[in-house]
Amino acid sequence: MAIQNRRGTYANFDPAKMKPGEFAIVQSGDPNSTDGKAVYICTTTGTVRRLVSELELEDLVDDAMAEELATKVDKVTGMGLSTNNYTNADKSKLAGITEGAKLVQCTDTTGEGNIVITLS
Repeated sequence: MAIQNRRGTYANFDPAKMKPGEFAIVQSGDPNSTDGKAVYICTTTGTVRRLVSELELEDLVDDAMAEELATKVDKVTGMGLSTNNYTNADKSKLAGITEGAKLVQCTDTTGEGNIVITLS
């Protein structure tokens, strides 16, 4: 069986027509590559994978790294990994909670709307 390949522009590239093991050489217009040229291989009917060169892979990695670095948060002098960003009102509210206090949730089972709880 001879190795088959297709070639042409990206506009004429149709993975659905390719057979497993067949190559497609896109000579122009491929939006997925930096220069508009690419090579694809069909792995199963209708499924193709684009092959990339080492140089193109380096460019893709460099672009992804630059994107990630653009969102990086720089260290601020005087700030640690965690800082206290509470407002004074928040700090006061938390300071008023007794150490070891537990949250108690109750519902009115009498239907009268009044609940009296005594904690010791």
